[in-house]
Amino acid sequence: MDTKTTTTKTGTAAKTAKATKATKAATATKTTKTAKAAKTTKAAKAAAPAARATRTQPEVSFYLQYANREYSFAEIRQLVLDKCEAEEMDPKDLRIYVKPGDDKAYYTCAGGSSSIAL
Repeated sequence: MDTKTTTTKTGTAAKTAKATKATKAATATKTTKTAKAAKTTKAAKAAAPAARATRTQPEVSFYLQYANREYSFAEIRQLVLDKCEAEEMDPKDLRIYVKPGDDKAYYTCAGGSSSIAL
C-alpha cells in the first residue's frame, strides 16, 4: 500500500509541477504580449500629435443671427483689430464678447479693453 500511495503522490506532484510550469509560461507570454501592446500604444500616441500638426484646419465662417440682423465674426474681428490699431493697443490675447442685445462687441486684449458698435 505504501508503494501505491507514494506513486500516486509522486504522480500528482509531477502533474502539479507541469501545470505550474504551463501557468508560468502562459503568464510570461501574456506579459510579453502586454508589454508589446503597451509599446505599440505609446508609439501610436506619440505619432498622433505629429499627424494632427500636419492636418490643415478648415476655414470656418461664423455668423450670429439675432433680432432680424446677422453678425459675421470675421467682420467683427476685423473691426476690433482696426480699432486696436487706431488706439495703438496690442491685440495680443484678444477676446471678443458680442452682445447683440446692446448692438455692441466688447473686447479685451493685452493693451486694454473697449467696445465697438455693430
